[in-house]
Amino acid sequence: MSKVDISEVKDDKLPQSQFDKYIEERYEDQLKYYSNKAAGQQKYYRWVRWLVIVLSAFTPILIAISQWSFFEEYKTLILLFSVVFSAFIAIASSAAQAFRFHDEWVQKRKVSEMLKREKFRFDTETGAYANAKCARKLFVDNVEAILENDVNMFVKSEEEMAKRIEKEIEKTIKREVQKNK
Repeated sequence: MSKVDISEVKDDKLPQSQFDKYIEERYEDQLKYYSNKAAGQQKYYRWVRWLVIVLSAFTPILIAISQWSFFEEYKTLILLFSVVFSAFIAIASSAAQAFRFHDEWVQKRKVSEMLKREKFRFDTETGAYANAKCARKLFVDNVEAILENDVNMFVKSEEEMAKRIEKEIEKTIKREVQKNK
């Protein structure tokens, strides 16, 4: 797949053939990526949430059952399961937060919908495209701005998370140093 380059477009005119290539190789590829990514993140988020809900519901039931004399010979096993369920709840909740399944799902879906909206406006010649002299180039510029904004948000989010992790590590080290004095 060759790169679509509009940097050499003069007089705000983008030839139809070059535009068609952009739509096929860039726009459709990115729309598919964002739609698939959103669907995957949604699946992970919902799976983890259901796991937490189900295990959270069963844990107190297991603890209560372990107290019944009828299950006395299985008490240790039942309590072990409740501890394992609690551990899975903690792991699943932490994973959902660390991997930001919900945030990623919402962000990727938002970008996907923004890309669709941009194409709809272009196709229907509405919004900024209503009286645009260079609608194809404007479309490319707008799509690239949407994609660039998402990349910038991702980088900013990762930098913020790295800073939070670094602060938590520093706090942990200080606590350990204080304990060992």
